[in-house]
Amino acid sequence: DDRAGVLFVRAIPGEQLGVLQTGRLVADVGQIADRYGVGHRIEVAHLVVLDPPAFVKSKKDLAAGLRGYEKLVRLAAPLLKENAVLMLASCSHNVALSDLIEAASHGLRKALPANRSTKLIRSFGASFDHPVHPMLKESEYLKSITFVV
Repeated sequence: DDRAGVLFVRAIPGEQLGVLQTGRLVADVGQIADRYGVGHRIEVAHLVVLDPPAFVKSKKDLAAGLRGYEKLVRLAAPLLKENAVLMLASCSHNVALSDLIEAASHGLRKALPANRSTKLIRSFGASFDHPVHPMLKESEYLKSITFVV
């Protein structure tokens, strides 16, 4: 099928990670991994958007939250067709952009064959309607990274 597959993955607190395709719940990311096996190439999407809730609500949650971002990317990576785009968002002010990039990169390396290249093509924060106060680091909580895989 040559149609462009777009999957939107959103984790809702207290619920499982879901894969949404054009607004409909298609499958749970964990169910996909169970059915096909972690690391199995499914390759159905040209674009996957990962938009989890705040995984790191306090500094003590940082290590576990970064592992959560890594796992989310690792589970979503098999869905990506060749030269697909993977976007990962974070709304955790305790997560530095560099840490988010590192966690996502680890997830991609664990999930993809060694010969498959990944490129970080964009990183950005909130738009102008979410201003960052220079004296309030917590206001810089929205961030997103985009890879071509």
